[in-house]
Amino acid sequence: MGEHLDLPIVKFHNEEYQEKPKTLVSAPGVGFILGEHTEFCNGIAIGFGLPLRVYVAVSRRNDSSLRFYAADYDERKRSSLSNLKYKREDRWANYLKGVLLGLGNAGCPLGGLNISFHGTIPQNKGLFSSGALCLALAKAVALAMEYEISDQQLMQAVLFAERTFVQAPYVSPLEIYLSLYSKEGHLLVIDQRNFSMEYIPVPFPDLSLFLIDTQVPQSDFLEDLEERIEVCNEAIRVIKSQIPGGDLRSLSPNEFRGILNEVSEPARRISIHGANEHARYSELMAFLRQGNLVAAGKILNRSQEDLRDLFEVSCPEVDWIAKHTIELPGVLCTRLTGVGIASCALTICNSSTEKDLFTRLEEYERIFGFHPEIHNISLSTGLEVHTISQ
Repeated sequence: MGEHLDLPIVKFHNEEYQEKPKTLVSAPGVGFILGEHTEFCNGIAIGFGLPLRVYVAVSRRNDSSLRFYAADYDERKRSSLSNLKYKREDRWANYLKGVLLGLGNAGCPLGGLNISFHGTIPQNKGLFSSGALCLALAKAVALAMEYEISDQQLMQAVLFAERTFVQAPYVSPLEIYLSLYSKEGHLLVIDQRNFSMEYIPVPFPDLSLFLIDTQVPQSDFLEDLEERIEVCNEAIRVIKSQIPGGDLRSLSPNEFRGILNEVSEPARRISIHGANEHARYSELMAFLRQGNLVAAGKILNRSQEDLRDLFEVSCPEVDWIAKHTIELPGVLCTRLTGVGIASCALTICNSSTEKDLFTRLEEYERIFGFHPEIHNISLSTGLEVHTISQ
């Protein structure tokens, strides 16, 4: 149970509806250091919750009306329980309506609600901003309605809202797991064969983690993302037709080469990326347990090279940042982070290197014309229910 800590959303909700919220829940955005693009081959992913979160406050009404308030935009939308339909002009409110429909499908009783939200997660960057909103809302509404909801039902409500109602181009269960289960000071390892989880403590006080938002518009990537999804689907079809269990993880080199003969060149590159990421996972875990951070950083830099050359989800701006930051002494790695075709980089460096890193990023702005937004981050906790002071 999280603390109240005078969260701004309580004030926003109170001013908007003249009442305190009944429930208050937050969920984090998510980042990855390995394996986020291996769902197609049941790979292993390693990620964490960001300290950047979305906060959702809910109170009940005496009628069947729904009131939505987006505090960050100072925008309001209205609906009702009998009119939960997708409307393009409702934009962000469609995610909220989708969650409510998903909760209804799960058996949660619904009534009139006042809902407000506020967040600090950069949007349209592959960091799970809309998913965190959906997850926090699902939990907050279930609590407000005094409905005992399981984690699986929460996940299904989020997936329904994103995939079915809004029809978002790419939503991964990995992100939901990370936003729900992340633990402060730990990496979370998720095996996509069965979604088993393992926490890895990261007790390295002299390290700094920076999330670098390149500010490249996400709209530039949508066409590429749709193409990448189709290529992954091609690889999945061939893999499942040739391999019992449908993944690349137990293949011998000869078997792997045989599979590659059955797919197009783009699907071949993507399959190689999946196999490489699994091999990197074993190496990375060994180095982390040894405390060999320099070797671990080299593994993550190789992962970035594959994201650029094989999976082809990086962009020139991230590529430039990766190349020119790992040249600095004390920078262990810089890697793309985020699901879909993202535009944020994660840099892990010695704390003494921060000044040189910022100077190097000033060069990025002069070359590309984008002012990067830099977040000093930590490995943070997942979904939290906050108490509300009376």
